[in-house]
Order: sequence, then structure tokens, then C-alpha cells
Amino acid sequence: MEISFSTIMDLVFFSTLVASSIWLFIILTGYEGLIGKSFKLIGWGALVFGFARILEKFLLQFFGSYFGFIELAVHFFEALSFLLILYGFKIFLGK
Repeated sequence: MEISFSTIMDLVFFSTLVASSIWLFIILTGYEGLIGKSFKLIGWGALVFGFARILEKFLLQFFGSYFGFIELAVHFFEALSFLLILYGFKIFLGK
């Protein structure tokens, strides 16, 4: 099985996305109180988004025949990550 340039670039970009999400989560969870809670939610949102991107790439590669279900699951995780980030910012701004 030959690995294409596109697959290598996908792995590099997804690894960067996940590493930066984990780094963001580690940096932001050191705070206490409402700010810490909001940063933690934002960090979880970033991690869920990174997970959704990786999930889409590799599930489509191995289970491409279930395209509709995979896309639905990925969109669900993306929406969940967006809601976590929005709720984190809502707590941060105190509104």
C-alpha cells in the first residue's frame, strides 16, 4: 500500500490540530473560578473539534460506504464543539 503525499499532509495537519487543541486545553485549565470554567469549556470545544476532524478523515477512508452516517456524526461533533466554545465565551463575558 502506497502512502500518498495528500495522506502525509493530512496526518501532519491533523496532528498539528490535535496537538494545538491539547496544548490549548492544558494552558487554559490552570485558572480557577468562572474564568477557569469558561476556559475549560473552550478547551473542551477545541478538543472535540479536533476529534471530529480526525474522525471524519479516517472513518471515510476505512468505511466510505457509510458516507451519510459519518458526515452526520462529524457534523454533530462539530456543532457540539461550537456550542461548547460559545458557552465558554458566554460564561467568560458574564452574559
